[in-house]
Amino acid sequence: MGATRDASGWILIEDLRRLLERVGRTISRQQLENIVETDDKRRFTISEGCTAN
Repeated sequence: MGATRDASGWILIEDLRRLLERVGRTISRQQLENIVETDDKRRFTISEGCTAN
């Protein structure tokens, strides 16, 4: 999709949000945090450095 991940597979949250905006979808930081918190399979995390995996 055009996102740059680091060696561990992390992406900056703001990069993820910009990428989603380019494909016509917007998401707030709060919405993203809600997705991470409520994902039953625990596939997503947010690290202290404001990155998502």
